[in-house]
This record gives sequence, C-alpha cells and structure tokens, in this order.
Amino acid sequence: MKRNWPKLPGGKSWLILFGLSLNSIWAAGPQLATESLSSTSFLIAGNGELNSWGYGGYGTLGNGSCKNESAPVTVAFPSGVNAWKSVSGSEYASFAISDNNQLYGWGFINMPPYTNTSPLVPSIIQAPDGAGWTAVAAGKDAWLGLTSLGHLYGWRNGYAGMIQYPSPPTGTRWTKAAIGYDEILTLADSGRLYSHRIWVVGWQLTEVSRPAGTTAWTDISSGQYFNLGVADDGNIYSWGYNYDGELGIGVKFPTTNSPQRVLMPDGVTGWKTIAAGNGHSLALCTNGQVYAWGGNWYGQLGIGSTTNQTLPVPAPGLANVTAIAVGQDYSLVVAGCGVLGFGVNSAGQLGTGTNTAFETLPVASSFIFDICSTNSSLSPVVSINVIDDSASEGSYRSHPGHTYTNTALFRISR
Repeated sequence: MKRNWPKLPGGKSWLILFGLSLNSIWAAGPQLATESLSSTSFLIAGNGELNSWGYGGYGTLGNGSCKNESAPVTVAFPSGVNAWKSVSGSEYASFAISDNNQLYGWGFINMPPYTNTSPLVPSIIQAPDGAGWTAVAAGKDAWLGLTSLGHLYGWRNGYAGMIQYPSPPTGTRWTKAAIGYDEILTLADSGRLYSHRIWVVGWQLTEVSRPAGTTAWTDISSGQYFNLGVADDGNIYSWGYNYDGELGIGVKFPTTNSPQRVLMPDGVTGWKTIAAGNGHSLALCTNGQVYAWGGNWYGQLGIGSTTNQTLPVPAPGLANVTAIAVGQDYSLVVAGCGVLGFGVNSAGQLGTGTNTAFETLPVASSFIFDICSTNSSLSPVVSINVIDDSASEGSYRSHPGHTYTNTALFRISR
C-alpha cells in the first residue's frame, strides 16, 4: 500500500528509508544456550537471529569456519527460515529449530546424510515421523530431538543413524529431554522422570524418585555426573556427584541417587530456570536474581572469587535477568538487553572480543546491536534526507549569522 506522507513547505517530500525484516515476527525474547562440557556459546536475539561465539572446532559456530571467535558472529538463515526458535550445542555439533519447526545441524553431526561430512552451516535434518521438531538437546557424545507427536529420537557419536526411543512407561508421550555427560533425562506427560545411561546397550529406563510431598517434575537440567530438577512444589532438587558442592545442599560428599532439596534463599519465592554445568549450577528466580553454587575454580559463579560454594549465593550486580546458560567452567546471562558472562574465557566463550584466562565478575559481551529488538541487526534504524528550509525537529538551517531549528515534531521508532 502506498503511503502518502504530508508535504513539507515548498512542496518538498520526506525521503524515508526503513530497514524492515520478516524476522520481526519472532519476538520470544533473547535465549542463551551452551552445554555443560562445551565452550561454544549461542544467543537467539529478540529478532530470531542466531549468534555464536567461543570454540569453533568441528564447525560448531555455524558460520562456515572452524576457528574460534571471541566476539559474536551471525549464523546465516537457511533458505525459507526467518527466525530460530531454539538452539543447543555441544563440543562436536550444534542444532537449532527454525520457525517452521525444521531441525538444522552443523559440525560433526555423524548421521545420514552427513555421516562422512561435517557441514559448516545449518543443514536440515528430517524427522523420521514426518512431524515438526519441538525440542533438541545436544550432549558431549549424543543428541536428542522431540517431535510434535511426542516421539523421542536420538543419535550418538560412533553410531551412524537415528533411533527412535520407546514411548514412556507412564503417560502417552515425552515432553522434555535433557542430556548430560553420560546420562539422558526424559520427562513424560505424566510428570514422571526417567534416566537412561547413554552407553548402556538398549533402552533401560530408571525412574527418578519423586521427593516427598510432590506429585510431578516440571523442569530438568543435566550436567556432568549430576542433575537438577524442579518439582511441582516449586523447589529445586539435585542428585548425582557432589564433590564441589554442585548439589547446593550445604555439604559435600561423593554422590547420591536420591534427589536432595536445594535450599531456597531468603526472599526467593520461586524459580524460573535452572542450568547444570560440568561442576557448577545456576538458577534464575522469579524476581530476576541469579543464584549460583558449586565449583568456582575459574570464577564461574560470578561472585568475584574462586571459592567453591555449597549453597546458592547471589551473583552481585545482576538484576532483571531473563535467561541463563552454563558451559564448561563458565556462565552466561541476559540482563537489561545485554549478555554478561563470567568464568573461563580462553576460547572467547564470554564473547567480550578478547581471550582472557577467566573473569570472576560479570563482563559484557560485545554485541553491537540491541539483542531485545525485533528488527534485523543488519537493518538501518532510519535514514532521512530533506532538501528544504524546514526540516524535522533537531535538524538545523544555517545562514550567515543565523542558525536555528524548527519546531515541527517528527517521531520515529525502530
């Protein structure tokens, strides 16, 4: 539709050049992703664009290269894709689901049709049941995908091809999946949670016991030899290794298979998101505050020291956080439309544009655009060319001895 802009004095017209993009239809808010044994970082911005930084070996960044990047780079959209919905990456391969519910992978995928090749840019992976993909989880040596039919598929390094896992023992379909170093967690629509060891032959499920007073699990995250889960009583529970305090229960001991309640700090009324790393944990509470616990040898708890913590402690200076992710000895958060990171940075995984050894306090990643904006990062905000004595507010006219601005009001929003 032609837009008739009002004429300026003298019959001149505005020449306005906008940068518009179909990406603006995707406005789910920024999302972060990495994996407990990975040094590759991802952000889906508010406009649906995918950015990556950190370790790039095997082509895991998706930008056509196998080199590390210490500052964020943009992953190009495949044909027909206008936004990304979710992303997950590991040391060897990365995966993302597009706005049309297709799954794409890059790096060392090691499954047909990419058994003998490692694509360096997003390449499509078809769902065997013909449905769209709803979730994907990448681990060190295995990957999982859920389809809209509730079918769970997986594939492993060293085993060419994709397999379909059986339906859950309770309920009718799988709703969530998480993958750690050697363990898969799968949540059924019944609210019951099951564990499977990756390298065990066959599909041998063990139910994770529900804590007393709870009836269902609602969220899960799997790290290196330990797990986190949120139950319907609103509490975080943890189980597995606890050598560095990663269970967040106030003490250290070798291991437990029984879920233990993580202490809820004073003033916290509920948890929004959990993330398990290779030896530390992060949790985002409903008021936007981040709490961390566990191993802290590279400052990955963001508290200004390298002292391990056995109970949740607040990360200072972080407020209004909307997303978190943890990798191998580092952490990322989205706060105030910016990405902050802390912990190891030897591969540039904090995205600061440098390769410092580590950071014990949050530092800003070097994004050059507003990650909350729903417009393309490549689009100009606005460009105005006015050839007239009278112009928009803030412009000026100069004559010998005279400089002034007019009083017309012209509002522009991106």
